[in-house]
Amino acid sequence: MTVTIIGAPRTKKTSSRVVKCGKFTRVLPSLAYLEWFHLAMQQAPRIRRELAAQGATLPLAGAVEVSAVFYRERAQGDLCGFLQALGDLLQEPRHKPKRNGAGIIRDDAQIDSWDGSRRAKDAARPRIEVTITPLGLGQAEMFGEGDDDGIEN
Repeated sequence: MTVTIIGAPRTKKTSSRVVKCGKFTRVLPSLAYLEWFHLAMQQAPRIRRELAAQGATLPLAGAVEVSAVFYRERAQGDLCGFLQALGDLLQEPRHKPKRNGAGIIRDDAQIDSWDGSRRAKDAARPRIEVTITPLGLGQAEMFGEGDDDGIEN
């Protein structure tokens, strides 16, 4: 399953903000990341439709491999930060603890592999090209394959 997230990818930690909340200090994501996340979330309905058209039942449950190419407008940002931001975007939203997400996978903890992920530069069309591959037993059911009894014929 492959989708494209349009827009310049951002990391949470680059230019993060340190704010004081009473006597406690808190680190917040950068404003650039929050803007990217908001724009990416606006694309979530399209992304969900595209994945459903490819046979996915969302949110995906079970182990997955995610491979992403981060096309940036400048040769900046660390790959680890981009992976974390994408993982947060892909996961299902929930209220306790509060987190937002597009609901593509249940939780970013189910990403067992980021193999093939890399950074690239495309100043004219920054984007993220994402491929999600289910891993392990029981994943065929997510794509409408197999029988109800789980026995191959």
